Amino acid sequence: AENGYVKLIDINTEKVVARERVNSNYLSDVKFKNDILLCLDWFGNIHQWKILPGHVLRNITKEGSFPVPRLLQPRDIERLMDFGSDLLVTTFKTHITIYRGGSFVLSFPVYSDVFCIDLKDDFLAFGCKGETREETTDRSIFINPVAGIINFKYSPPRILYMRTKDNDPVISLQLFSRFLMLGDVNGEIHIINIEKIKFPEVETFIDLDEENKEVGVRMIKTLRSHGYRDFIWALKSDGYRIFSGDETGKIIVHDFLMFEENNEDKPNDKENLGEKSESIECRVDQIAAKPCE
Repeated sequence: AENGYVKLIDINTEKVVARERVNSNYLSDVKFKNDILLCLDWFGNIHQWKILPGHVLRNITKEGSFPVPRLLQPRDIERLMDFGSDLLVTTFKTHITIYRGGSFVLSFPVYSDVFCIDLKDDFLAFGCKGETREETTDRSIFINPVAGIINFKYSPPRILYMRTKDNDPVISLQLFSRFLMLGDVNGEIHIINIEKIKFPEVETFIDLDEENKEVGVRMIKTLRSHGYRDFIWALKSDGYRIFSGDETGKIIVHDFLMFEENNEDKPNDKENLGEKSESIECRVDQIAAKPCE
C-alpha cells in the first residue's frame, strides 16, 4: 500500500474489515503463511503482525529484529520478500538478503536485478533481468543468467545460475522439489527438472538448451501458448496444472501431467503443447461474466 496501511479484506463481502499501519512508508511486499503476516516496506524494514479474533491486527515486531544494512536502505519500491519455517529472504535490486530468527545472516549480489523469488526449505529460486543473447554462437562469451537456485545448506551458499535459449528476463517462477518453472517477457514458460540437482561450486553456470547431466538439471519443455512478447507476470502450479497470467489479462490453465518431454522451437501457439496436452484460456474481464470453458 502506498500509505503504509496493512488491510484485512473479507473475500466474501470484498470489504475491508481491519487496517493498521506502523508509519506511512510504502509497502513493497506482504506475505502470509502459517498464521504469520510479514510486511516489507520500501526502505527494507520488516514488520510482523498477528491477526487476533474480531479482525484485529496487532504489530508484534520485536525491537532490533530484521536489521537492514546501510547499503540496502535506499528507498526502492521493487523489493521482494519470502519466508519459511527457518529463513526469511528479501531483495534490493541485485542484492539478496538472508535473515534467520529475526537476525541478519548475510547479503550478497547476483548478476542483475532480481524480479521474482520463491523460497522452499533451504533452496531459493530467483528470476532476474539477465542479458538477452546476441546473434552469436560463441558460448565462450559470458552472458548474465536470467535465473538461479541458491542452496543455503552450504556456507557460503552455493548458486546454480541458468540461461535459457533466448535468455529473456524471467519475471515469474515457482519452485518444487522436482521442478522449476520460469515465466519470461517473451511469452514462454520453461519447465525444468531439478530432481537430481547438484551444486559443485560456489557459483556454477549452465545453459538450459544444452545437456547438464553433471549438475542433474534437465529441460523438460518450453511452452509458448501465450502471445509473442507477452509478459508472463503470474505463474503457479498445484502439481497437476500450471496456471499462467500475462499482461493482456489472459489466464491459461495447462494440463501438467500430459506434457511430452521435448523442447522443439515452435511458434507461440497451442500446437506446441503437444498432441496429448490440453489448455484452457480466458481473460480476467470474462471471468465475472461466465466461467472459462
